[in-house]
Parts: sequence; structure tokens; C-alpha cells
Amino acid sequence: MQPTVPLYVSPGLWRLPVVPNLETAVLYTLAYSDVFDYPLTSEQIVRYLIGLSASHGEVRRALGSVAGIETDGHYHYLRGRGDITALRRSRDAVSQHIWPRAVAYGLRIARMPFVRMVALTGALAMGNASSENDDYDYLIVTEPGRLWMTRAMVIALVVRPAALVGFEICPNYIVTSDHLIVSQRDLYTAHELAQMVPLAGHDLYQMFRRSNAWTDAFLPNAQGSPSQQVPADGRRRGLTRTVVEPLLRSHVCTRFEQWEMHRKIVRLSAGEPDAELSFDEHCCKGHVGSHSRQVHAEFVQRLAALPIQSTSTVGSR
Repeated sequence: MQPTVPLYVSPGLWRLPVVPNLETAVLYTLAYSDVFDYPLTSEQIVRYLIGLSASHGEVRRALGSVAGIETDGHYHYLRGRGDITALRRSRDAVSQHIWPRAVAYGLRIARMPFVRMVALTGALAMGNASSENDDYDYLIVTEPGRLWMTRAMVIALVVRPAALVGFEICPNYIVTSDHLIVSQRDLYTAHELAQMVPLAGHDLYQMFRRSNAWTDAFLPNAQGSPSQQVPADGRRRGLTRTVVEPLLRSHVCTRFEQWEMHRKIVRLSAGEPDAELSFDEHCCKGHVGSHSRQVHAEFVQRLAALPIQSTSTVGSR
């Protein structure tokens, strides 16, 4: 089916997904997942449908009428990309194998002082880990005023010990509980928030998602957390909050928080400026490598090959 309206609208699909019809939304969705060599089930197409809300039945009917889409009966993918189904099954197996370890490390972080929420993010959250050596990415929410102290404890007590036994723990996005609104608003970030799996602090996770309701414009069906969830873990939290945290709220620890913040901001900010890096008293976002820009560039390439008319170009980011 070939829509007669432009494929892209200002300021660009990446930042404002105005979608003309369901068939086009399905193509957009599969084009985005194709960047990650990741074919989708019909249920996943529904959840991560770009720009439109639709039921499972509506999406299944659309899948039967869209040119440029193929299926092996379980996964759906862009025409000519059937090879990625075997890759997805292989990555599913890898992800299932390392998942318990990633959860265990996440819960270890969750039991540390001042940690209020932990969610698993990145490829593993989607079951798309490429190898057993993939890193484990976490989003962490802390008590206000203790972000940098908490980060230092996570590095010392979780990241470094894990590295000694061959596991790479990446607490690459840490925010305080009073600054949950994410400023970077694009398709990549919306996906990251919608696909992250909460491991602890489920009530705060719900608040986090509500605080970023802007993601609904990109992924209106992706409400709540993904189906793969872990029960809240409350072990040792009572002792940590009632005994350890009051001790770490001393004047000395407050001064250490300020010292550590200034020291690490200088070090982490060194080098080339990067829009994906953000450091202050409320946020430590260290996604190095400009990953979202790379994803955007590859997404544009997929869109250019879709069987849809286009009269303009994708807005820059």
C-alpha cells in the first residue's frame, strides 16, 4: 500500500513521528528494529508501533497488506532480511543465559545506600545480547544530593569486582528522584525508556514513565513495563535505609559528594564535546560513542529503501 502523503514531516520522524496510516507505521517500526538486526513478533510490533495506537488485530491485518514485509510465521522483517531470524534466535539464547546474572547484579546495586530504582536497559533488555561478553547496562535513580556518592559506591563495590571476574557492569545513566524528566526527546530515547526492564523500585519506575509521557507520541502502545519483569527485591533495604543511610548523610559525606561531583565531571567531560553526555548534580549520563546518532543514520538508510513515497528528508538531530 502506497500512501500519497509525504513520508517525513518537519521537524523529522526522528523527533516528531507524524504517521499517515497503520501500514506506514508498521514499516517504520520494522525499519527501526532492522537497525539492530532484530525481527519482531506481531506482539512486539504492536507494543513498539511508531506514531500510532492500534490493536493486535488491526496490526495483524495490516501486516497482510503491507508491501516490503516478510515473515517466517513467527517473526516479521523487511523484505530480503530473513537471515536475521536465525540471528535473533541465537541472541535470544545468549540473553536467556546471561539474564539471571544481569538481574543479580542489578539487585545488588538496588540494595546499596540511596538507590531508589534500578532498570536494565540496552540490548539485553530486549533479549538481543550478541555474546556472553556483552555489558550489562543499568539506569539508576538515587536520592537527591547523593548521586555522585552512590555512583562511587556502585563503581567500587559492584563494577570493579564484576570486572575482576570478566563481567562489564555499566551504570551509564544515573538520575536523582526529583529530576526524572529526560530532556533528550527522540525515537531512540523513547525506545530506551519503553524497553527498559525495572528490577527494583517499581513504584518509582511508574512515576518515571509518567514523568516522561512525551514518549507516548513516539510509541503510544508501549505503556507500562515490558512483559519480562522481576519481582521487587526488598532484602536488606530496611537496614540500609534505617542504619547506613543516616550515617552517610553527615556533613563530611555532603562535602565528599560535592568533591566527587566536581572531580568526576571534569574527568568525564574531558575530550570531544558529546550531546549524549550530561553531568551535573542531578544527572550522570555517560553514553559515549554517539550511539543514538549512529542508529539515526542507519534508520535513515532503511527508510530510504522502503516502498513508500517520499517528498522530503528526515530532520537532522
